[in-house]
Amino acid sequence: MNKGYSDYIFLLPGKHFSGEFLNSLLVTINYLNDNNHSYYIINGYSPIITSVRNGLLSNFSLDSMNGKRAELNRLPVKIFNDQIFCKKIIMIDSDIIWNLDDIKKLIYAKQDIICGTYLLGDGVNSSVKKYVDKPFFTSEELKNEKEIFEADSSGLGFVAIDFNVIKDIEYPWFMVEENIVEVDGKKYQKTIGEDVYFFNKLKSAGYKVSIDPSIKLKHEKTRYIELEQ
Repeated sequence: MNKGYSDYIFLLPGKHFSGEFLNSLLVTINYLNDNNHSYYIINGYSPIITSVRNGLLSNFSLDSMNGKRAELNRLPVKIFNDQIFCKKIIMIDSDIIWNLDDIKKLIYAKQDIICGTYLLGDGVNSSVKKYVDKPFFTSEELKNEKEIFEADSSGLGFVAIDFNVIKDIEYPWFMVEENIVEVDGKKYQKTIGEDVYFFNKLKSAGYKVSIDPSIKLKHEKTRYIELEQ
């Protein structure tokens, strides 16, 4: 492995991780080691989710390779400050539980951007928004999807992105936008979350957001949520 290069870089935002999360991570690490894949795992925390997501993606330093947390307090400039390169960037949230098949589908996907699926906190709607002018897919609607499909956006809980793709968009990669929209002569405030903002930037750069409906993840929220297999 060349210095400054890795097959995969895992970005894990969060402060607390459950035993099940750590078990998923250990299964992943063992698989990567057994198959001679090089990787770095970077963790950082901020109560402001956009800060930690931007920080993990921009403020990488070689110190992080020695077990130090990603630095989150410097002005972001470029992806990992141009200090390291990789095949794919893997984003996994601290409340996602996955198995070996899930991570293999993610890291070996041929698509530029691939996302797994999980239920949101209401236990009804999924992480997938297939159409820009429609609500999130429900778990029932998601069952009808049997093959990898293109979507408008997705949650960022379990995502793989080719390194060269993400280099095509500029900082800030993640931001919450407040827009004013007019409907029937009345003005409303519309909030665009950091996940939709991120995928909108990627789509504006000419890339497609792909969803693998066979990656069905468990989601640890206020209660344990699992998609039907």
